[in-house]
This record gives sequence, structure tokens and C-alpha cells, in this order.
Amino acid sequence: MRIAVVGATGATGRRVVKHALAQGHFVTAVARHPERLASADGLSMVRGDVLFPGALPGALDGVEAVISSIGPEKNLPPGTLMSVGVANILAECKRANVRRFIMQSGIGLSEGHELSWLNRFVVSVSGRIFTDDCADCQLRAATNESNWIRKIVNVGS
Repeated sequence: MRIAVVGATGATGRRVVKHALAQGHFVTAVARHPERLASADGLSMVRGDVLFPGALPGALDGVEAVISSIGPEKNLPPGTLMSVGVANILAECKRANVRRFIMQSGIGLSEGHELSWLNRFVVSVSGRIFTDDCADCQLRAATNESNWIRKIVNVGS
């Protein structure tokens, strides 16, 4: 399968790239600084910044699935990285006719109804803390407006 990994030079993105290549997939690594990755068989690299609309032209051409591993550097507050970045990735997916989108994130997007009371409390508190930093309502709107196969993976700390 031809896969694009957006945020390929971050800690998680590097692992996703490595695992996808090991599984025999062809990977397009999309990052602001793709030169930070070592070259490998089956790996192509594209420079792109998800924060700027239209800054990913052609980056997703020919891929069958996109895995987003974007996130703030060094655990800094995400600001609008997730809401703006994912919206821009989805716009490029639509343009390139990519129908599979997987988003990896440590930021919860559900209301937490499936969680224990303690975890719901933690989600509630963290939601209040990150309200200004992560406009997840915009992210939900962006993902619900299209016919995407969507998988959200929340990684615990």
C-alpha cells in the first residue's frame, strides 16, 4: 500500500514510518524538515507545513492512506496545530482523492462516555485546560463534513 505519514520527523511519526516500511508499504514522509529522516528503500520525502492552507500540494498524490502524526514539538501546547493542521490535511486528502485518513493523537476527541468516572474526570479537566489551545470542535466539524474512514488512536502518557 502507498501511505503518506504527515509529521514524519516527530517521535511518533518516525516510528510509524519505520513500521510501515518494515511491513512492506511504500511511504511518503511529509514534514517541514524531511531531510531529518534517513533515506530508505520504499521511502520518498516531501516538504510541507500543515499550518498553511495549500502548502501540501501534490504531497498526497497517489497515496491510498494518510496517517497524521502531527503534534507539538517537545510537549509544547498545541495551539491551533491540530485544528488547523488536520483541516488542511483533510483538504489535501479530498483534492488528492485519498479516502483513508488515520489520526494519531494524545488529545482526546470524544466526550468520554466510554471511559470510567475517573478517566471522564481527567478528560473533563484536561478539556478545560486545552480549550484555548485545541479547537477540537473545528476538528470534529472538518472530519464530519466528509466521507472519511476515520480512526482515532489516543496514546496514554
